[in-house]
Amino acid sequence: MSARYNLARQSVVNIILSEGFDPTSLGLPSIVLTNGIRRFPAFSLEGYSGMGATGGQRRATTTDSTAYSVTKIAAGHSIKAGGESRFYKLNGTTFSAPVGQFAFARTQTGENPLVASATQGNSVASMLLGWGSGGTYGIRESPASISKYHAWYLQDDWKITRRLTLNLGFRYDFEVPRTERYDRYSWFDAAMPSPISARVPGLNLRGGLRFTGPDQRSPFDKDLNNVQPRLGLAYALNDRTTVRAGYGLYYTVTKTIGTIALGPPFAVNTPVNWSRDGGITQYASLSNPWPDGLIFPSGKAAGAATFLGQNLSTASRENVTPQIQQWAFSVQRTLPSASLLELNYTGTKGTHLYFPDLENANRLHPVYWGIGRTELNRTVPNPFHGVITDPTTVLSAATVVYRQLLRPYPQYTGLTLNTPNISNSIYHAMQVKFEKRFSHGLSAIAHYTWAKMIDDASNSGYDFFGGDSAVQNIWNLRHERAISVTDVAHRAVVTFVYELPFGRGRAVGQNWNRAVDAVLGGWKSSGVFTMQGGFPVVIGLTGGNLLEGVQRPNLIGDPSMPGSVRDRLNNYFNAAAFSRPDADTFGSAPRTLSYRNPGIRNADLTLGKNFRIREGHIVELRMEAFNAFNGVVFGKPNASVGGNAFGLITGYAGGFGPRQLQFAVRYEF
Repeated sequence: MSARYNLARQSVVNIILSEGFDPTSLGLPSIVLTNGIRRFPAFSLEGYSGMGATGGQRRATTTDSTAYSVTKIAAGHSIKAGGESRFYKLNGTTFSAPVGQFAFARTQTGENPLVASATQGNSVASMLLGWGSGGTYGIRESPASISKYHAWYLQDDWKITRRLTLNLGFRYDFEVPRTERYDRYSWFDAAMPSPISARVPGLNLRGGLRFTGPDQRSPFDKDLNNVQPRLGLAYALNDRTTVRAGYGLYYTVTKTIGTIALGPPFAVNTPVNWSRDGGITQYASLSNPWPDGLIFPSGKAAGAATFLGQNLSTASRENVTPQIQQWAFSVQRTLPSASLLELNYTGTKGTHLYFPDLENANRLHPVYWGIGRTELNRTVPNPFHGVITDPTTVLSAATVVYRQLLRPYPQYTGLTLNTPNISNSIYHAMQVKFEKRFSHGLSAIAHYTWAKMIDDASNSGYDFFGGDSAVQNIWNLRHERAISVTDVAHRAVVTFVYELPFGRGRAVGQNWNRAVDAVLGGWKSSGVFTMQGGFPVVIGLTGGNLLEGVQRPNLIGDPSMPGSVRDRLNNYFNAAAFSRPDADTFGSAPRTLSYRNPGIRNADLTLGKNFRIREGHIVELRMEAFNAFNGVVFGKPNASVGGNAFGLITGYAGGFGPRQLQFAVRYEF
């Protein structure tokens, strides 16, 4: 029997490099100092590197955890039961554009400010003009919140016979979603009638804010059905061959248990309304980015009418724990010469995974796109005029852009909810492993994997792990199902450690004197050889023109080109395989192509020796060669159809440059 208790506390204060900088020295108005924070504002410019920081935090977290278990061994059974509980407490502030964030695009200085173009306009020119494409200012109160996690398990390792062992297990866990000491959390109720629906005839207005309180402390539903069976077996066919199989169902931690900042109206952002007529004429400017003032935390006295007319960002109650199913089958065979061969099949299925890019709940449905952009951007009498009276929102004006009235929730200029977990994935792999255990100075492991992974949403965030992909059509997510951006079809890795056969006690030089042995004997080498196929190409489109979503090109042929990667450095793609779709039309290209980016071939080698100076004193000399054979691992090609650099490979893959040599000396005493 065992039990333990842990208490951990962490304080975090992000120091921004520009802390103390006066943003008004750039010509910005004093309104940017409302938060009492002085730093360089954040600027993002299309086609250029951004400047400044939007975030930062000052917080303290406390984690209490308790774990306990008991083990009983009897009659071939090894039974273990236990549980754990965790309490996550959070106090602090997370900043969001505390001195302002400003975005600039090329569109505002293009020939037609209503149509995106890859060849017209410049974001720097737009900034100099003082006309942006986005921006915000955030004001936030500090939360004092807590979430909880509980789990219990039962495991029986049952040795039925000398050859057969069964592993039977069961686990149940659940989360208590985060609550806040002063009930300052909110969520969006899409089904409720809008509190102003009776005052705005002609529109079926639904949806409004709900707030936590004594009867509903959390903005998220509990998910209490996380039952997780586990089954495994190991069977020895004979003294040299063993068969293993297993299945397990697992649930991961949801986002409801992690850090959740306060939502509106306790954490608010005021957008920059650069234009009130869809981009035809300018309204705000850099010298006066918020002519109607800022939005301040207002509390929940207004109830469901809170934040009407604003860009609302809050939670939705739906909360399903992401689920992972894993299964495997393997055969292991002991071979002569201290070797081992293992064949494996493994599979993984993900359900209720998080699906990024679907947070925007107020998109204009494609059924209205056929009206045409000119008509959609036409100003019409505003039915909210006199009903929504907040001067900081465009919905208080006498006129409004027509397409605003066609959105699912026209009483809000925007609606952002938490990332829905409606994504799925499936992975299958065959694995072959050969292991040469240490003998005659050599040990080695060779591993080969042949795999395929399919999903409908995958964003690794890193180029070296496939990169990201974007959603084109949120209304038909079946078309997002494709080979995962992280899929690697073939991967082989060989590692070895070899004691060179020179020196005393080895094959050559057994009778060397101490001086010769100190220089030439006792050396050891090791290495890692990696060969890996490339990730799938994520194709894009320069100057995509889609009212909602990220437009892809049409795929009308075979995108691949013959020859080695060197032969394709300047034309990695068959440009004739793609065409540009019409504006506001979905392209036919899938999320990822079956055509692959360049793969990896790399060798890292090490040569080292220990010099024993005297008892307890050792000097280690190591020489390491990364990319020892100086092979080129090319980076990904530019995959944006229509761009000037389309199909060009202009650099190395991240982490794989020219050969690097490293020498190290370590003294142990």
